[in-house]
Amino acid sequence: MKFLKEKKRILITATMSAGKSTLVNALIGQRVMMMQNESCTSKPWIITEDPTANRLYAKHKQFKIRFNQPIAEVLHQSKITSLELFTPMYRLKSRHIWELIDTPGVNSTSDRDHREVTEAYIKSNQYDVLLYILNGGHLGTKDDLAHLQFIYKFVPHHKVIFVINKVDQFRKSQDSIADSLVTMNIQLKKLGFVDPMIQPISAHAGYLIKRELQDHELSEDELEELKIYTRKFARPEFNLSKTKITGPVNLLYKCGLYELEQLIERKDVTL
Repeated sequence: MKFLKEKKRILITATMSAGKSTLVNALIGQRVMMMQNESCTSKPWIITEDPTANRLYAKHKQFKIRFNQPIAEVLHQSKITSLELFTPMYRLKSRHIWELIDTPGVNSTSDRDHREVTEAYIKSNQYDVLLYILNGGHLGTKDDLAHLQFIYKFVPHHKVIFVINKVDQFRKSQDSIADSLVTMNIQLKKLGFVDPMIQPISAHAGYLIKRELQDHELSEDELEELKIYTRKFARPEFNLSKTKITGPVNLLYKCGLYELEQLIERKDVTL
């Protein structure tokens, strides 16, 4: 795979529990950030793709650091704000080096400075694409409305991709991906966004299948979850793919993750 030197900087933002860190891990193809239903990201972390590396490493000043314990726990506890992260990424081929910027959730009640940190980074406009992650099970919350209004005011709209996450938790008799897309499109247009780009996904399904495709060991619970996702996204109403492809990688398209990666790639790099 040949890469050019130009970077594509992708900022990820969300309210808490939308699955932001899970999406970061899914885009990378390994567990780098903590994934749980609480405030996991306390500072912006910049993760740069290194296609020549065989594992994740960090740089701090003139030192190169490799880790003997899971990196997610190290980052969660780290007080070093200048740590630079580099990793190979298991994703679609691209002519860009990706740089993911994982920002704190903006509605933490225990860490109110998280909003200020994230909003300052967003206002800096030092990124090419902004992914706004929405919890598919809780669309239209007051916290999301407030953050979306901020995004509308300070972010060039052509840079934004709205991501409806956690559609794997939908139930056929109670939820509809198609209806959620319509509802979200209407809400975003009411806020002033013109022709908003919206992609439904299951970040967790994408994360698990990427790990399996790389022969990473999955726990018993993860293997069971992967079986459920494979069956679920085989159903027409959950199949999010616009691309016909066969083989194990098929689930990455059906769960919406590769579709999202293609949308990211089509965004022009700011020169």
